[in-house]
Amino acid sequence: MLALLLGVLCPAWGLAADPTHGPIPGTAPAPSGATTEPTGSSTSRPSSAPLRATTTVPSREATVSGEGSRPEPPVGTPTLAPVRGHPLSIPQQPLPPSLSRATETELVLVTTSMDAAKAVAARAAGYRWRLRQRRTLENLGWVMSVFLARDSRELDSQLSALKAQVPELLVDENHRYRLQGKGVTYGQQQIGWQVNQDCGKDAVLGQLDSGVDTSHPVLQGAALQQRSFLPAGVAEAPRDHGTAGAALLLGNGTNNVKGLLPKASLYAAGVFRQGVGGAETDSALLLEGLDWLAGVPVPVVAMSLGGPRNQVLEVVIRQLHQRGVRFAAAVGNDGKRSSPQWPAAQPEVMAVTAVDARKRLYRKANRGEAVDIAAPGVELWTAKADGQYGYMTGTSFAVPFVAAALSVADTDSILQHSEDLGEPGKDDQFGVGLLKASCL
Repeated sequence: MLALLLGVLCPAWGLAADPTHGPIPGTAPAPSGATTEPTGSSTSRPSSAPLRATTTVPSREATVSGEGSRPEPPVGTPTLAPVRGHPLSIPQQPLPPSLSRATETELVLVTTSMDAAKAVAARAAGYRWRLRQRRTLENLGWVMSVFLARDSRELDSQLSALKAQVPELLVDENHRYRLQGKGVTYGQQQIGWQVNQDCGKDAVLGQLDSGVDTSHPVLQGAALQQRSFLPAGVAEAPRDHGTAGAALLLGNGTNNVKGLLPKASLYAAGVFRQGVGGAETDSALLLEGLDWLAGVPVPVVAMSLGGPRNQVLEVVIRQLHQRGVRFAAAVGNDGKRSSPQWPAAQPEVMAVTAVDARKRLYRKANRGEAVDIAAPGVELWTAKADGQYGYMTGTSFAVPFVAAALSVADTDSILQHSEDLGEPGKDDQFGVGLLKASCL
């Protein structure tokens, strides 16, 4: 499937649900504030140029580590189509499957203008929906609104009436997504990855995950810029998962945690809060994170999350892929009888599963037609939050290996040079087989 032509991350928690490589020339445009209505505050987007120093700042502010200007792309490296000033279009999409139910439902709606968003809000007020948030996604060129419908028994007919009034409307439930993963240094050797101190100097990647412990010794000197998208007062999820993923990419070798691309620039979007059942995020937070990464811009995005199919996120990922962004996501850790996880199941995303040091499939990994490729992801030695280290397992942690490969090679080459595992050819356990790649 076309999902083989694309490219992300997941378990401690570890999974991914529902495209190009190389550095981006120039610097990101000067950011402007994001507007939230009726709650939240205006936040300036941090500069895209990484700085060499590590700081920790309050929620919704940037944490930066690293210094210097954005590297120029090597000859032959494809560049991304601009996003800022060239808004994504909203295609004519049917309404999602029936949302009418007796319980309350949270919705995420996007329009191409504030006037259209206000027209939606005026009509929604008559339905007694509560407007929880309205925010301009300036890099994507959309206005996002989040509503709570406390009585959603008539939701389908209400959405049909809204769609008739505002045809450009794109809407779906504000779905929840989970991280997927729970970490040995065999990973790089297993895939044939060779690394030196300059590996990744021309690579730029984005990460959608929990927050990162940027003060960790293994990330000192890394070109890492972080931004939290959690509203003030919302408790963030533990930072073990995001820290582990960042260390697998950028680790400086401290305590034997050697990154795949130690000189790469990483933009880490913290989108996971602490929920009742553990770490969780939602469609609206993911849209904000993708809006930021689109404005940097980054050519490769690793996504350590998974959940239901969501047509708003699907449209964003598809159009960003058409503009040159490649995505990698974890297939999930729910076992062989589980349903496909998104966005990994989306054709524009490379769906990554995990194997152990003996090339055996991770026993909890999701199976199915969506699986594209396998990478190390069982008992990997890496960093954890608060300066700690540990062994992490899950399809999430296989994603950094594929994201790194997407930064130095084209998708076709990655798929063609894999090591076939399991049944001959592509199968629903290993995809095309074990990733084989190197930065040298």
